[in-house]
Amino acid sequence: KYVNDSLRTIPCTLQHAGFRNDRGYTIPCTGETTISDVCNKEYAWDKDGLTRAPEVPQGEKAEGRVTVRILSQENGVAHVLLPPNNQLLKVPVEILKPLPKEEETDTAATS
Repeated sequence: KYVNDSLRTIPCTLQHAGFRNDRGYTIPCTGETTISDVCNKEYAWDKDGLTRAPEVPQGEKAEGRVTVRILSQENGVAHVLLPPNNQLLKVPVEILKPLPKEEETDTAATS
C-alpha cells in the first residue's frame, strides 16, 4: 500500500490505452531512453496535476503526470516506483509535485 506522504506526481506524456480505465504513459529518461507503460486512470493526471484521469483521444498524446511512490531522496535525486509494476526510476527531486490534498487519501486507499 502507498503511504500518503510518499505519493507525488512526475511529468509524462499520456496516451489512450486499450481499455477505458487505463492510460498509457511515457516518461523521458537519461539521453534518448524512455519508459512506457500502462496504468489505471486513477494514477494519471493532467499536466497541472489537478484533474485526475484526463481523457486522451485515440491516436493523440497529451502532457500529463503520473503518480509515483517515493522510496528515498538524497542529494537532489529521488528513487520512485512507477505504477503498475513498481518499476524503479531515479528522478530529480525538483520534478516531483504533491497530489491535491483531497486526492491523497483516495489514492492511498485504492492502492
